[in-house]
Amino acid sequence: MWIIELSVDRQNSDKAKLFTFPSITDKSTKVAYKRYEDADLIECSNQIPITWIGTNFVKFIRYLFLALTTFLVLLFVPKLHKKLSVKNTQKDEYTLPDEITPFSVATLLRNIAEDPKVKLTEQQQNELNSELQKIEKSFFSPDSQADNMNIKPVAEQWVKIANG
Repeated sequence: MWIIELSVDRQNSDKAKLFTFPSITDKSTKVAYKRYEDADLIECSNQIPITWIGTNFVKFIRYLFLALTTFLVLLFVPKLHKKLSVKNTQKDEYTLPDEITPFSVATLLRNIAEDPKVKLTEQQQNELNSELQKIEKSFFSPDSQADNMNIKPVAEQWVKIANG
């Protein structure tokens, strides 16, 4: 087994564009110099140009640009898609219940009141709480007078405000 120690020759920096295989001192020994070209091992002289920087640099920049572009697209497209789909779902988040009952309307109004995504002014918040208390008092208290209250327009109004 042979061990070869290599060192940098700072005085001959111009020769850094060539790689020189070590020379053999024993002239009776036959030497074959080989290098890889893609995946193939080919024969070469004892000096070969180091061409990676010169000839393959443009290819390297292209592949680097392609890889970075692909990475950025894969990173931002799902976020953009999620952002757009969140905007579309937020518009119609609240709908009228299928069956308009005091329970369903009270639940709807309570959900609207407690939802942090629904931006209500303080006045709207007070009105909503007042409507909710009216419904609870009219339909759920012992002395209820539910016959005179139509709750469908109330539900429609707050669904429109919540989605608006």
